[in-house]
Amino acid sequence: MKEPKITKELIKRIIYYIIGVCILSFAVGVSIKSELGVTPINSIPYAIALIANIDVGLSSVLFYLVVIFIQKPILKDKYHPKRLLQLVSAFLFGYFVDFSLGVMAPIQNLSLMGKFLMLALSIVLIAVGILIMMPANIAPLPGEGLIEAIAIAADRKFSSVKICIDSSMVIITVILCWIFLGDVLGSVSAGTIISAACTGFVVRQFHDLYRYFTGKDIRVVNKE
Repeated sequence: MKEPKITKELIKRIIYYIIGVCILSFAVGVSIKSELGVTPINSIPYAIALIANIDVGLSSVLFYLVVIFIQKPILKDKYHPKRLLQLVSAFLFGYFVDFSLGVMAPIQNLSLMGKFLMLALSIVLIAVGILIMMPANIAPLPGEGLIEAIAIAADRKFSSVKICIDSSMVIITVILCWIFLGDVLGSVSAGTIISAACTGFVVRQFHDLYRYFTGKDIRVVNKE
């Protein structure tokens, strides 16, 4: 009697997971099309794509492979082999990023207002994607998985850790672009800084709104 119920719950979680990955992928595409700098967590993959002249989807997969395997030393005895499922999310994300850029290819020559609207949309999409995908507890995107791992190890809020990690990613990206492209703003611009400062805050506000209207929490950090 219990088996169908478990199956339905798993299917529901998988559906939420796929929707979350799609939303996050499109958020990256939207941030690239804004031409104001990509989202902080994806600024390094985008810089790698510019430096190596490869697709953003491929550079994202390569970067995320590194991010996946450094989570083990961070979590130590709290590490669960289930985190290797992030390999699946890494490849899905890489595919959907390239797909989203193809879909939005006709969007060209945006006004400054249009660019900032696209930036705002990307921040909202990231927050929504995180709040849909992470509670499914299937496999976070490696970027969010890294943030989650640090939040678990340091016993801190996901949103607070995200702000710190996003800021660190921006600094690393600036250094990479300066060394290899001779341009500190190769993949980072005002939009990246704004996103680094605002995304964690928006995640927190959306979570608080959900709790206010439903009386329930969204479990963003999964310790199992």
